[in-house]
Amino acid sequence: MAIPDQNTVTARQRSELTRLLSRPRLTGYVLAPRRTCGGIRADPLDTYVYNMALAAAYLGPLHIVEITARNAMNDQLAQRFGRADWWNSQELRLVDRQEADLRQKIRRLETERNRRRLPPPTPDDIVAALDFGFWTGLLKSGDKAAGVDYERSLWQKALRHAFPLFRGRRSDLYVLLNQARNFRNRVSHHEPIHNAEHRRVLERLLTILGYASVDVAAWCAERTTVGDVVARSPDSDDAVRRF
Repeated sequence: MAIPDQNTVTARQRSELTRLLSRPRLTGYVLAPRRTCGGIRADPLDTYVYNMALAAAYLGPLHIVEITARNAMNDQLAQRFGRADWWNSQELRLVDRQEADLRQKIRRLETERNRRRLPPPTPDDIVAALDFGFWTGLLKSGDKAAGVDYERSLWQKALRHAFPLFRGRRSDLYVLLNQARNFRNRVSHHEPIHNAEHRRVLERLLTILGYASVDVAAWCAERTTVGDVVARSPDSDDAVRRF
């Protein structure tokens, strides 16, 4: 017996949703650890709606974490190399994969702007085009076999200052940002997140922000709706019914 949906699902809607969302996809909302209420099992479609509402709520904190981390790192790298387009500095050494990714994105941006008869991309345009994976990768160790040491060239001389309240090792901060990036990807790719440890996930995001700015972390904590949505799970009296 399933908890009744206040927004009634007709038999035809259920059939069509199962067909178009796909039965294998919906299986993840049936076989995953279930929240129960008096032995009554939540309808997988209700859990699906709850998952979508959670994903929407997380977009705000994830947005702030990615943009603030990216801009803080960019500012420090610009200072370190003495130019806004620090990626063109002769002093900079990136691992081959990151170098290739960077140049490919710049070429695509230049080609697109040229096609639209727009001025060449500015450093700000290029910074915005680089994805979270690129920035997170700058916190790795580099490639010592190829003579690329991010610990000395980037972390010690620049990137640690982007997170002035962080007192740990570069590798520890990398793990935190990479966890945030992986979770962001799950949200972006419409994957199940309803069984995540939401308190821990949100704390992790706010912790990253706090390393860059306590004020920004507090601002985000006051405005996020993640906790409100988490409390409205399919087994609650006020379950999420809309998205």
